[in-house]
Amino acid sequence: MTRRGEQKRYSVRSLFAALIFTACFVAIATAQVNSEDLRMGRFSGGADDTLMALEDSDSANTSTSFGLWFTSGPSFEEIQGSAIAKTGFPKPKLTATNAAGDELEEIAFDHSGDLWLTVCGDGALVEFTPAQLVDLANKMNVEAAAVITNSPDTIGPLDCPYGLQFDSDGDLWVANSGRSFSKPSVVEYTPDQLHTGSPFPAIEINSDQFVSPLDLRFDHSGNLWIADWNAEPAVPVHGAILEFSAAQLSSSGSKIPNLIVKSSDLPNPPPLTLSNPISLQFDSSGDLWAAYSFGYDGTNSGTVVMFSPDQLTGSGTVAPTPQITLGREVVKVKGEKIFSLAAAHGIAFDMSKNLWIGESNVDPFPGAFAKLTPNQLTGAQPSAPSVLLLSNFLRNRRKPPKRINFEAPTSMTFGPPIVTK
Repeated sequence: MTRRGEQKRYSVRSLFAALIFTACFVAIATAQVNSEDLRMGRFSGGADDTLMALEDSDSANTSTSFGLWFTSGPSFEEIQGSAIAKTGFPKPKLTATNAAGDELEEIAFDHSGDLWLTVCGDGALVEFTPAQLVDLANKMNVEAAAVITNSPDTIGPLDCPYGLQFDSDGDLWVANSGRSFSKPSVVEYTPDQLHTGSPFPAIEINSDQFVSPLDLRFDHSGNLWIADWNAEPAVPVHGAILEFSAAQLSSSGSKIPNLIVKSSDLPNPPPLTLSNPISLQFDSSGDLWAAYSFGYDGTNSGTVVMFSPDQLTGSGTVAPTPQITLGREVVKVKGEKIFSLAAAHGIAFDMSKNLWIGESNVDPFPGAFAKLTPNQLTGAQPSAPSVLLLSNFLRNRRKPPKRINFEAPTSMTFGPPIVTK
């Protein structure tokens, strides 16, 4: 593997394109540093937070200024520009298969513009630099800039890592589901640990409440929120959202969550049971959006909901009724009926405050991305998506393509677009 700092030869075209890519991210980061929100300490790291800090700045244009990045099985991909502006069958600008390993989960950018991925199957964290992303887009063979794994002398802690998030200091926090050989945990790596090797985490947090942590996000006060998934069939309602205060994150040990957001039954017809949170995001107002992998009682159907800050105060256990609930919608595209907002897996906001939802196995198709504008998110039950990006499997249904685009996407984020000229 190529360690950080080692020399690697790149083509002139790749270096030039990477320079543009990096400059784009630096401009974003500069705008973030100058934003009032960041000065007041209301943002705590990651590309998603950079987008939020830019929402009201003069440099904010539209979501097409960024690339939509996502994971899908053994691949990570990017769609950009006009391809994400309207409903259709976009072709990814970048598709990198098996470049980072098998069973990719979370995807995120650090403050330098490097891309990081969690690899559940390999128990690894993988980093690619902007120059390497350009090389991958140009179909070149690339070794990752960094691969962090477990030490052969220890058990864990990277046991099927899922979620990852950078805080304002550049520390990397990882949610370990504990699927195979160790207890579930949340760990932190400092910036000087983020190179190829097997560093022991600077902080490791355990909790008796953990079942299978899948995603994690910092709120505007630096508190950490975790989507904890529970597939135990004997339990009728699964999973919870757990909050740990900023003060609890300063040391390792077994912790009791400050707040536990339990699943709740809603009176919507048919009855809605929120079960198994799988993805979390905070919007610029501090509202918590959560994707649940199982929604309508008795069916394999997910949903996305929003909780306001005043519903998530205090400590202990709460089961609030969401302020907003996204229900299953039937959308027609070229005469085909698509059941959208039914299998939410990942969620993200772009710089224009649009909510994007990555959907796995959209009946009867393998995957899609749905966009809802801020105006569509004002009612208790928003309308159908304004934009629906569909897998090419729909367009070529009678003759499936050799490779299906974004089949069952897992997670998503917005970041600098690849420039290959």
